[in-house]
Amino acid sequence: MRSQQDQEYQDCLLADQEKSDLQKKSAEMEERRIKAISERQLRLIGVPEQAHGIPLRFKYPSGITRTRRFVLTESIQILFDFVGEDEDATEYFHIQDALSVTRLNSNMSGTFLDNNIIRSQTLYVHWIQPESPEFVPALDYNNHEVAPSFNNMSCSPLTDSPPAHGRSFSPKRADLKTILNGLWAKIDNTSCPTSNQINICRDYTGNVHNIMKSTLQAFRRRRFNPAARLDVVFVDSEKTSEGAVDGGGPTREYLRLLMKAIHQSNIFEGPEKDKRLTLDTHALEGKLYTQIARMISVCVIHGGVAPNFFSDRLFNQICGKPSLPATLEEVGDFTFKEKLLEIKNATTVEDAKAAIEKAEDSLAIVGAWRNITTLRQRDALVQSAVDFFVEGRLNVALQQWRMCTCDLGECPGICFWILFNTPKWLSYAAHNRDSSRGFWQDFS
Repeated sequence: MRSQQDQEYQDCLLADQEKSDLQKKSAEMEERRIKAISERQLRLIGVPEQAHGIPLRFKYPSGITRTRRFVLTESIQILFDFVGEDEDATEYFHIQDALSVTRLNSNMSGTFLDNNIIRSQTLYVHWIQPESPEFVPALDYNNHEVAPSFNNMSCSPLTDSPPAHGRSFSPKRADLKTILNGLWAKIDNTSCPTSNQINICRDYTGNVHNIMKSTLQAFRRRRFNPAARLDVVFVDSEKTSEGAVDGGGPTREYLRLLMKAIHQSNIFEGPEKDKRLTLDTHALEGKLYTQIARMISVCVIHGGVAPNFFSDRLFNQICGKPSLPATLEEVGDFTFKEKLLEIKNATTVEDAKAAIEKAEDSLAIVGAWRNITTLRQRDALVQSAVDFFVEGRLNVALQQWRMCTCDLGECPGICFWILFNTPKWLSYAAHNRDSSRGFWQDFS
């Protein structure tokens, strides 16, 4: 009892220290942000706008727009100073043309021409917050180090770093049994810290909300250890424990229910057996993408089931593999899909322009709004809108997913073999055969 009280006291001290450090860090970040804005404003005073320059239009996250003329042979730093003098500006940010996949980070150098700005255009501004996964690559770039691109890695969702020596995992170099045995060997089944106790309020109606809530509460404990044994306790509606010691059965049931809760999570959309990732700002704020990736890892490593509901596109996105072009059927927003269908089904340029005008607000949000003069341009507009909705807007969510660590060391290839190598479509013939054998053995 005394040792438990001492441990709780130490935990409180550490929590207070972490809170103090966080407040200090936030104050330092804000001071740096304000200093960066002031420096931009001072530099901009000595660079008057040139009447013969090329006009560039900037659209800010707040909705306001600003325009200024620039000489394209001058340093692009002038552009960043103009954009970043706004009072809402962050220390780092990027801008992007609606028709380009290339982002211009605020710490880039060179001239406008060096950075492929050669004409008048509209650029969209994105502030990078300190807590955003994009903030660290921005720091790396500022230190003249090229930040690794997740799209060019074959990363496991269990680790936030690429395989050693840049080698992607090959199924020929390992088998499922070897990988699982290696991971299971790292689990300490002899210890079960109190921080690994997961209390589940049983819901007999089939609602899995309690499973997800209890899991998040446990996984967010500072001392939660995925490499130690889990201690699952089911309680009833009156918060009374069922009384069973977790010898494996409750844990297996919990892992099965947890995978069901993950399957029903609001970060996925699409058919039951072909789920795609979707964007949920509330989930981003709570780092739910990272936590669910971690839950899947723990499920598999502790003997649970694999997530056999991932679509091929989601598999490719997580593992950094190229995907087929996105299709209109993959757009999850029904209203937006209807608008794109109306544009796509237009038989004349005039009809397409009218449909584009009706969908102007939605197209502007995804950066796909533009004038067209041919039906081929109409098709390109629709495809760019679909690509952004299905792929582009999920970049932050995918980066957050890849921030997951399994705490069991490097696990190259786990996303290929463990998470996704089991078949999606299972035959029911074996089940029928085994049921028949069991039935007739009762008469033997």
